[in-house]
This record gives sequence, C-alpha cells and structure tokens, in this order.
Amino acid sequence: MCEFKGSSRAPGWWNNGVRHSNDVLQARANVTNNKYKDVYGIVHKAFAPAIVGMSGHIHGDFLRLLWVLADKQMRSYYESMDKEDKIGNEAFRWARAKVFNCNKTSVGRAIAFGCATRCHLDV
Repeated sequence: MCEFKGSSRAPGWWNNGVRHSNDVLQARANVTNNKYKDVYGIVHKAFAPAIVGMSGHIHGDFLRLLWVLADKQMRSYYESMDKEDKIGNEAFRWARAKVFNCNKTSVGRAIAFGCATRCHLDV
C-alpha cells in the first residue's frame, strides 16, 4: 500500500495529518481485519494481515508472523540435526535472528520490486 498521500512539501513532513506511517499501516490492517475476521473465524483459522508500505515499513503483526516462522524454521533445523538440547542457547538465538532478518529482507526485496514495477507502469 502507498502510505504517502498529499503533498510531501507540507510543513513538518506531515502526511495529511499522519506523522508516522505506522498509523496508516494500522488503519489499513484494521480495515483488512474487519473484512476477513468473521470468515476466518467460521473455519477456525487465524488471520494475520500482510500489510506493508511502499517505503519498506512492515506492520507489526506481519513482523510477528515472520518471527514465528523463523523460530519454527530454526527449531525444525535443530531437531533434524538431533540438537534438541541446544534449542534456546545463544547460538540458537543468533541463528534465529539471522533467519528472521533474511525473511524480512526477502519481503523488503519484494516490496522494492513491486514499487519499481508500479513506478514503471505509471510512467
């Protein structure tokens, strides 16, 4: 989603009264949650909106999902290597942080590609 609306020359870098893009991302997440929460509730599934901004900001719920995925990836890796006793130590935490940052960077690259494509199409 494009969180930049209005004039970028507005005083104080205000974006139509919204100082930080987190407010815009949260508003979009609320709209998405309200749209789908009943449908997902019927089938007993959780729903996490993947709301990202063109400037690279990622909504907190999506970041938490990426963290959970990184944790599951590392736990699965350690279990496959028969190192269950090492889960939770410092090396595990550093490896999990590395996987989280790689996942986050992959999302960032997808955002950049999408923005570049959109800009190319708008010209």
